[in-house]
Amino acid sequence: MKLGKKILGAIAATLVCASASAFVLPTGIGFTAGAQAEDIDVDWFIDSDGSGGISVGDRLVSVFEFGNINDILAANGTVPTQTLNQAIDELVGVADVTVTSIVGTRVNLGATAGTSAITVFSGGGLIDLDINTFANCTSLATCLAAATDGNPWAEFSFLDADDEWYFNAIISGDPTIIAGLPGSSIAGIVNFAVSLVPGSNFSGYSFADQDLSCLVFACAGDGRTDLVGNSLVLGGQGLPQGLGAFARTDTDVQVNVVPEPASLALLGIGLLGLASRRVWKR
Repeated sequence: MKLGKKILGAIAATLVCASASAFVLPTGIGFTAGAQAEDIDVDWFIDSDGSGGISVGDRLVSVFEFGNINDILAANGTVPTQTLNQAIDELVGVADVTVTSIVGTRVNLGATAGTSAITVFSGGGLIDLDINTFANCTSLATCLAAATDGNPWAEFSFLDADDEWYFNAIISGDPTIIAGLPGSSIAGIVNFAVSLVPGSNFSGYSFADQDLSCLVFACAGDGRTDLVGNSLVLGGQGLPQGLGAFARTDTDVQVNVVPEPASLALLGIGLLGLASRRVWKR
């Protein structure tokens, strides 16, 4: 009887953990990602040396809010797109990177001292980011406050030889010029690949490596990392005055997750229950 109560208690605790997020990340297979998330970003240029243009040491900071999650692995079958609840900041965060070198129209970026490249939060915040209306996102400071007041979800940064982040200009790499472009104009493209920061994962998922395209990335290591994405950098026309941002970005990221620990725990509890029944029968 006592063992039965313990099992029921463990199941209850596991179900609580399993239901922490309303959304589900489709699993991958091997080194193939299964989940793709799409977000809306607003971007700020921090001119560290006051030159007025992009130079080594300048920072690019983005505040983002994911709108939906797609299943991109055909082997998973047809799974409807999941629309995230933006009213409760279901999946939001901040990207913060620093220019390390400029080669022609390509801008290479790396870690900003003291922070991860990507920090993600999920729900629980007091302030709704509401990035589509800018009601609570009226400056870099207020946007950061609204994006980071929720529950820590996960962090990703430059920890592996394959981790990389760069921007290639199509129209221009000058923030002043980009700020004056229509919101439908693609100023350039960003590609990034980063690793999960140890001790930062509170998502309820285990992240596995995924294969990189070595046509897009240098693949300086084994050609695999944890989070891969790309962004279309769009013109800043129409952004609210006083916001201080120079661009919007339309970003897709993909991850390769294995079944949630909670699901594995339920399996383990089931096996434990079967084992206990056999013991009692003996």
